[in-house]
Amino acid sequence: MSTGTTSHVRKAIMRTKEHDPEYFKKCIEQRLMFGKGSFYLYTDPAELEEELMRAVWCKYDHPNIAPGCHGYITYSQRLSGYIGLVPLAMVPADTKCYLKDPKGCGKLSLCVKPLNGDMWPVNYTVLITGDDGYGQCMFTFHPGDPIKPSTLSADGSNELGLKDGDVISAKKAIELGFKHAKIDKTL
Repeated sequence: MSTGTTSHVRKAIMRTKEHDPEYFKKCIEQRLMFGKGSFYLYTDPAELEEELMRAVWCKYDHPNIAPGCHGYITYSQRLSGYIGLVPLAMVPADTKCYLKDPKGCGKLSLCVKPLNGDMWPVNYTVLITGDDGYGQCMFTFHPGDPIKPSTLSADGSNELGLKDGDVISAKKAIELGFKHAKIDKTL
């Protein structure tokens, strides 16, 4: 455990909250019990934020952390959560997949309605930081390991012409190279 590492993560969390409060709010809300994708059993954003700040963080390497970004992990019991991703190979081919930009960051995520037995508990949280022009900030956090971040622009200017709000089948999503979908409890 490194006190310096924990301090660095806390500063990145606070920098994000101060410099991009709307993005910070969406990051937190997405991880609440009724959000999209992986989640925690919290319904109050302030409680989840408090637990992120209270946790002890250690450096963490993973091949799906994008170049230039840094990973951190905590095994804080209060940040045990549920993986809210499903491999598309496990989804019926005709399942509707919704393309969304849940954090408003300009990148598409693939989302599906909840399926039976699609939530897996994990006892750790990963937080990813990177430089946003102000210094190190929090890009995301979630229970479980990271997947490769989306590179598809949400405005339809991507090479596939897909945009926020489009709906495709799981079969089409696999053909386009998607491997996972977020479980969206709001669909």
